[in-house]
Amino acid sequence: MVPCLTGVDVLGVQRFVFASNRLRDVVGASHLVHEATSRAGEAIATLAPPGQVLVATGGNAVLEFTGVDGEREARGFAARYSRWLLERAPGLEVAVAHHPYAQGELAAALRALQVRLERAKVERVPSVPLGGLGVTASCRQTGGPAAGVDTDDPSVPLSAAMLAARAGRERAAARWQPFLGRATAALRVPGSVDFPDELEEFRSRGELSMVAIAHLDGNGVGVRIASLLRDFEEQGLPDGQVRERYQAVSRALEGSAEAAFTAVAERAAGALAPGEGMWGGRVVVRGAEPRLTFAAPDRWPDHDRPPHGPEPPPRLLPVRPVLLGGDDLTFMADARVALNLAETGLAAFERATEEVGDLVGGPLHACAGVAIVGAHAPILRAYELAEQLCRSAKRLVRDRGVQASALDWHIGAVRPGERVERLRERQYRAGTAGTLELTCRPYLLGSAAAPGTWRWLAAELLGRDARGSLRGPGWGEHRSKVKQLERLAREGPTALGGTLEVWRAVTPELAPPGGLDEGYLDERTPLLDAVELVDLHLPLEPAAPVPPEGGDAA
Repeated sequence: MVPCLTGVDVLGVQRFVFASNRLRDVVGASHLVHEATSRAGEAIATLAPPGQVLVATGGNAVLEFTGVDGEREARGFAARYSRWLLERAPGLEVAVAHHPYAQGELAAALRALQVRLERAKVERVPSVPLGGLGVTASCRQTGGPAAGVDTDDPSVPLSAAMLAARAGRERAAARWQPFLGRATAALRVPGSVDFPDELEEFRSRGELSMVAIAHLDGNGVGVRIASLLRDFEEQGLPDGQVRERYQAVSRALEGSAEAAFTAVAERAAGALAPGEGMWGGRVVVRGAEPRLTFAAPDRWPDHDRPPHGPEPPPRLLPVRPVLLGGDDLTFMADARVALNLAETGLAAFERATEEVGDLVGGPLHACAGVAIVGAHAPILRAYELAEQLCRSAKRLVRDRGVQASALDWHIGAVRPGERVERLRERQYRAGTAGTLELTCRPYLLGSAAAPGTWRWLAAELLGRDARGSLRGPGWGEHRSKVKQLERLAREGPTALGGTLEVWRAVTPELAPPGGLDEGYLDERTPLLDAVELVDLHLPLEPAAPVPPEGGDAA
């Protein structure tokens, strides 16, 4: 009897999930990925007995076949699984690798399987798309050959992948219900909550809006797991213990990502409050900057609102989960709260991994990228930008050699194919030979007492109480001067410092922004970052938990 491991890795998740620019379709496609690769998903649950599943989450799965002919069983599963994908999730492609191993060598086999899986991804021959035969119509959403029509509008042709996504949408609601239950418990207004299903539901009617996609990913998780497996192998652990610990690590990471989004949803729900003044009678999203308060829309248009319904309609949260699995989390949010919710998710991920540190080899951190775009911008391109920004934050952590979480963001669209590094060279460089950097992004989360961290920027330059804040009692009354800081920063620290000194001589309440006399930290300035966010970033209340002094600092 020779057991065999099988690894499954979904390819091109983002292109599959974000093929449509309709949020409902995105949600449905995301659920198909969940059903294809999660332990509770239809594919794994029906095609592989529970005892064979070692890991199944986040677009990846590892299964173990221990019958008389393990490799034959593994290949039989791969055939059935491929058929399921073709029928239930057309367009979703995976790489599959098998690795037979001898009894007592499970730890080494798990490491070797990852090598085989990476090789399979590189060497695979891409599938030939099943094009239309004869005369076909084009899918209204993807442009591919249509295989059917929209059930809501028979005049709209749709591809097989889009039809599958819309079928998945109907099944997706149950997956997110536990998060909605916990968010409802955090409400401070009567009723329940729900997630938006359309991009239009992120804003109040008649309101110009921007949305954001936030992508959070654990730092060095793959390296940590490989190190644990190496330790298991060196310790000579029996296969049973390796199997048990490997599954426990997977569940701990998955639980940490779920804890991160739970905190995000609860924080968004806790910010819903009864409106006052101009908002009288409406529920609003309230934060630490009153002028950025905005209405929380519900799902009832005014002309359809029941006059005496038994229950109020659900309040829509300014956030919508898209992808959640393993140590990854992607959500969409109203642009005004996206950065604060990303910070909340990162902090919750840190806390959750501290609680399971013994399982995963010590606490972990994560990074986030937040792409803030127009409400009708291509969702796929926004996600790709968020993923780039997340990688940018990870580079900062790696280059500084610290164990910390970090955050990066960009506001507005980018040129097709343009990298974040090139964008910043073009937009955020000044001085002789471009030696001055007009941004401090990405930021470590850090603490409010550490200059150059996100929490310092949020407290000292964007808080309402700090003396040098652009929203404080001094700068907050001189908004025209706040806007001039962007131009002055491009002239360098000497010119900027001189102008600030002149302004303070005339208006003493204009304290140095963030306590920086010349507006720069070495040859980088956070002023443009703060100016870009001063009319956009809304810190929700209550404030996100901050680590004790010295924890996760720069």
